Amino acid sequence: MQLIFDHQAFSYQDYGGVSRYFTELISRLRDVDNVDCYLSQKYSNNAYLSAYSFAHRTFLKGFDFKGKRKLLLWLNKVETEKNLKKRSFDVFHPTYYDPYFLNSLGNRPFVLTIFDMIHERYPRYFAKHDQTSAFKKLLVSKANRIIAISESTKEDIVQILGVDPARIDVVYLAAAFVHIMPGYVAPALLSSRFFLYIGNRNGYKNFDILVRAISSISKDERDLHLVCCGGGNFSKPEIDLFRSKGLLQRVHYFAGTDENMYSLYRKAEAFIFPSLYEGFGIPVLEAFLCGCPVILSKSSSLPEVGGDAPLYFDPLDELSLVSALKEVFFKAAKRTDMIEKGTEQLKKFSWDKTATATLAVYKKVLSTACAA
Repeated sequence: MQLIFDHQAFSYQDYGGVSRYFTELISRLRDVDNVDCYLSQKYSNNAYLSAYSFAHRTFLKGFDFKGKRKLLLWLNKVETEKNLKKRSFDVFHPTYYDPYFLNSLGNRPFVLTIFDMIHERYPRYFAKHDQTSAFKKLLVSKANRIIAISESTKEDIVQILGVDPARIDVVYLAAAFVHIMPGYVAPALLSSRFFLYIGNRNGYKNFDILVRAISSISKDERDLHLVCCGGGNFSKPEIDLFRSKGLLQRVHYFAGTDENMYSLYRKAEAFIFPSLYEGFGIPVLEAFLCGCPVILSKSSSLPEVGGDAPLYFDPLDELSLVSALKEVFFKAAKRTDMIEKGTEQLKKFSWDKTATATLAVYKKVLSTACAA
C-alpha cells in the first residue's frame, strides 16, 4: 500500500496537536510491512519532524517577516500538486482542510481526518473571512472515508453536516514525548506551587475563567502561581487582565517544547483544561503520562478522554472551577488518587492503536474501490 500525506499540518505548525498526530501516525506506518508512506512537502520548521528524523529542509529558520507562512504554504502546495500528478499511490491523506489538491487528485481516493467542529459550534471566535468551515464541508462531501478523533466529534459531524455515520470511523489519538532525557529538568522552573495551563489561550479555550478562579484563591495562598506553556507570549490584554486581578507577578510563560511540557506536568499541582470544546484533548493524556492530576472542563469530548480520572467542573461556572482548584490544592490524597486513575485511563490509548485503526480505514477504502 502506497500512501501520500501532504504538508499542511507541518506548514501551519512548528508545534501542535495536529502535526504531532501525523508525525506519530506516519512514523508507525513506516514500520508496517508492505506500507510505503510519503510526506509531500518542500520545507518545514516543525519540531516533531526533527525529533523523529524525518527528512526535510527548514525554511528560513530564525528569520521572521510578513508573509513568511503564506510563502511556505505556497511552496509546499506546488510541491504536493506536482507529487500527486507524478507519483503512484493508493490513498491520499491531507493533513488539514485546504482543498487545493482536488484538481490534482483525479479519481484516486482520499481519507480526511476531522479534528473538531469548533468553527461550526463557535463561529463567533473566528474571523468572518475564515474559510475553515467551507473547506471542511467541501472535503467531507468528497472524501472516501472520514476519520473522527472522538465519538463526540463524530456526533457533531453527523449533526452539523448531515453526514451518514457509516462513512465515519472513530480513531482515538494518544500522547508521547520524544527524546526526553531521564532526569531532564527544564531551565528556570518555579520552586513555588503552581497550576498548569497548556496551549493556545484564545476564544473557546476559556482561559479567562481560569485567571479569575486563580485570582479568587490566590489572595490567601501567596505561594500559588499559574504557569502557561505554549500558545505564544502573553498579549497586552492578557497582561492587563493579570494586572487587574493582582496576578502580574504570579503568571509565567514557557515555550511549548516537549522538554518544558514534560517537566511542567511533572511539577504542577494539576493541569487545568477549561476549554468550552475540544475534538479530543491530547494534553489530558500527556498529563496522565507524566503523573499530573487533571482538572477538566465537562464539555464535548473531554469526559470521553478523561474517564473517571479528572476532577470535572462546569466551564461556564467560575465557582465550580474554584471549588475544584481548592480540592486539588489542599488535599494530597485526592491528587494521589487522581494520578493513579490517570495512569489506568492512559492504558486505553496508544499511538500504535491509532496507527492500526487508521490502517484499517485505508484498507476499507481500497476494498470499496476494488469492489466498485
